[in-house]
Amino acid sequence: NEFLFVQQALCQGPINAVYDVILAGSMDLDEPSLGGISNSDPGRNAKSKGAMRIDVHYGTGAVADAIMTANDGARQDAKFPNIAYATGAFRLDRDNPQFNQIPDMQFFIEGRKIRKVVGGVLSNTYEYSNNPSWCLLDYLLDNVSGKGLTLDEVDLPSFEAAAAICDTVVMPNAIMGGKVWQPIDGVRNVTTRALPLYECNIVVDTEKPLRTNVQSILSTMGDARLVWSQGKYKLLLQYPETNAAIALAGTLSD
Repeated sequence: NEFLFVQQALCQGPINAVYDVILAGSMDLDEPSLGGISNSDPGRNAKSKGAMRIDVHYGTGAVADAIMTANDGARQDAKFPNIAYATGAFRLDRDNPQFNQIPDMQFFIEGRKIRKVVGGVLSNTYEYSNNPSWCLLDYLLDNVSGKGLTLDEVDLPSFEAAAAICDTVVMPNAIMGGKVWQPIDGVRNVTTRALPLYECNIVVDTEKPLRTNVQSILSTMGDARLVWSQGKYKLLLQYPETNAAIALAGTLSD
């Protein structure tokens, strides 16, 4: 009973990256020093026997985790096809327990890789983006948990135009903080970045109706509208760049 093994599905893959993790609600248990026990907590024993290893699979295929199968042969078929998942291996300290139950694992991630539209044509390259227009397009085309539309049912240039508006930089040197931008292991240390007009940083719940999820994505880009016109879905998004444009947009005529 010295070791605890846990497997947890994260989301539909493939995803781009996992930067950090919160274990059992604690921001300190994944500190790399002392096998995950934080020196900053005076209540912890500096000679703790506790240790941990967390392996994350990004959902790029169907692969069984090596650590899990080495310790439990029955899990050799647990391959999580096209699902991002994690395996946690914990050595427990019976004298100074790290957990009082099976620990929850919360992950700081960059989500699904998607395709963009370039020159009115859908790219064959999958890459990470939280641009709401590309996220919505991916959801509409996805035939697993999305709408499963075909390309001839989508007005691709309208999504490309909306994506350009979403990418408009509104703050060139926004100050960054938190585990996504500055994870504990130092894999990156982003202190500032160009902040775009709209970003989509939400969880799409596959148990919710498709219409609800579409509305959730649309809500991340202002007054965006998804309309059906001339046999295709079009994304309409406008954003005035000057006061004159605001006045013109508000003018009523016969």
